[in-house]
Amino acid sequence: MAYIKKSHIIEVSNTQKLHVIELWREAPPKNTNVDTLGAAKPPPLFFLHGAMGNHGIFCSQKFKGLAPFLADYGFRIFMAEHRGRGKSTPLAEHNDFSQHSLITEDIPAFSDFIAMATGQDKQIWVAHSWGGVLMASALARFPRLLSRPSSLIYLGSKRRITAKNIPRLINVDVMWNTLGLWYSRKKGYLPASVFGYPTNESYGYHRDVVHWIGKNSLWRDPTDDFDYGRALSRVALPPMLFLAGEKDLYLGNPKDVKIFMDECGLGEKKIIILGQKNGFKHDYDHINMLTHKDASIDHFPLIKDFICN
Repeated sequence: MAYIKKSHIIEVSNTQKLHVIELWREAPPKNTNVDTLGAAKPPPLFFLHGAMGNHGIFCSQKFKGLAPFLADYGFRIFMAEHRGRGKSTPLAEHNDFSQHSLITEDIPAFSDFIAMATGQDKQIWVAHSWGGVLMASALARFPRLLSRPSSLIYLGSKRRITAKNIPRLINVDVMWNTLGLWYSRKKGYLPASVFGYPTNESYGYHRDVVHWIGKNSLWRDPTDDFDYGRALSRVALPPMLFLAGEKDLYLGNPKDVKIFMDECGLGEKKIIILGQKNGFKHDYDHINMLTHKDASIDHFPLIKDFICN
């Protein structure tokens, strides 16, 4: 049976609509006789992309990637696109939304929709890059959400960038933090076409990310000063799996992923560095950890096993 892909629009307000792409296989070809958290059917998966990204990082147009891989095992996938991405509105160039809005409105709305659509309160949360920071922030802020995820999987997620190298200097310090921020402040958003990024970024969101990625920055909300780091230090989160690419120089450098892991409160945590010295076929980077043709036989099975166990 072919993959089934369905778009959903969540109407948050007259001007804000959120796009969710659902993916499943009606008759998964692989063995799904696994007991996932004792449930009669496995919990749905809530996927969230990172900054300057969209749901395509999880599922290509030819149905390659982590989402189709897990759908093969009977999982029902929901790939969210927060405001400014895909069919979600408002677009970055039309509204100066901030990170605060994504944390306090978009993520709770996505999780609530998935619970309503499936009739299952338990979910598995999966994030790439900055999406992991947004998910963790929502869990810190809303105690009601803490019972939702049965496990958390963070792929190349970091909050601070401490790695020191030439690519980081050029792409983060010069392009993103300095020239990019100046341009987005002037124009009201960061145009993808000018800087070679895949999507436009609102000035408010861009400004907030710059505020958080500094080496010594505190995990506090620029809008209302909510202390996410302090809130997380007081709660036990579900089991967490962190993956980092050995060749990820600055967007999710293993050292920075470990720092983020240490910030994510109490609970069971595991980090895996995807590199040849750890037995993997390749030294993966920030993007190809999800897009490489060998990922489905190299480390995607580890993610599936973590979810099921």
